[in-house]
Amino acid sequence: MYEPSEFSPALFSPCRRFALFIVLICIVIAAPLSAQNRTADPNDCGIPDVSFDVKTRGNQHPVAQPEPGKALIYFFQDDSLFGEIPRPTSRYAIDGSWVGATHANSYFYLSIPPGEHHLCTDWQDSDSQQAAALHFTAQPGASYFFRAENISTRLQWSVRFEPIDSDEGLLLIRRFALAISHPHK
Repeated sequence: MYEPSEFSPALFSPCRRFALFIVLICIVIAAPLSAQNRTADPNDCGIPDVSFDVKTRGNQHPVAQPEPGKALIYFFQDDSLFGEIPRPTSRYAIDGSWVGATHANSYFYLSIPPGEHHLCTDWQDSDSQQAAALHFTAQPGASYFFRAENISTRLQWSVRFEPIDSDEGLLLIRRFALAISHPHK
């Protein structure tokens, strides 16, 4: 058993110190290269430094039809349980690539190919690291609805991301604003 008062000269031998130095140098050199070459992984949200400008149109409530051979997916940001101001901007990724963003009780939609997809949402420009993910399988001609529900209670924040029923989705379309988002250049 190791006792703190014991000292082993072998732990600090010149060979071990040199090996540790080489390992640290490799880590320091490899870390920036790894960050520069990072590509989106379908199991994560997306490249972290992507952010969106979001404008909402409260007078527009379009309900779309899927394109032939594709599925339609709606993303909703529900801030009804978020009492803080300012409210977060939520980004959404499909298969590791950001596809859009919402802000304060808004939604957007897009066509996607059929098959299994990994979805993720997080709060843009936030140190709180609020994120949630799920996966689903899209069928051609079908519409899917997903809600990111932002919640704040006594300085604790969370996001719940879940599929919702199509009737609930159609109700939210009538209540929420259409979000138009563009990535920052």
